[in-house]
Amino acid sequence: MIMEQHIKSKCKAAYAQLYNIGKVRKYLDHQSAEKLIHALVHSHIDYSNALLIGLPKYLIQKLQMVQNTAARVLCRIGKYDHITSTLKSLHWLPVGFRFKY
Repeated sequence: MIMEQHIKSKCKAAYAQLYNIGKVRKYLDHQSAEKLIHALVHSHIDYSNALLIGLPKYLIQKLQMVQNTAARVLCRIGKYDHITSTLKSLHWLPVGFRFKY
């Protein structure tokens, strides 16, 4: 199995779930939205973590962008706002460290 195709399909599925969550986000409180994102989006990011160790940086960056978008949807922050502080406040590890953890 080619990992680039695997990551592409996982990112596509995660973005589809984020799109759906984004449509109903205004009706959800923070805790409910966070549970949805953990269940529907992080499951795609964390799928087969052991196989993703040692991948090229550009492939890991694709998964990191999914996680960044999930944090933006959850916290309702803009596209061009800094995301690092938001990830720290949510206690979410960057994708590269999630593999090793």
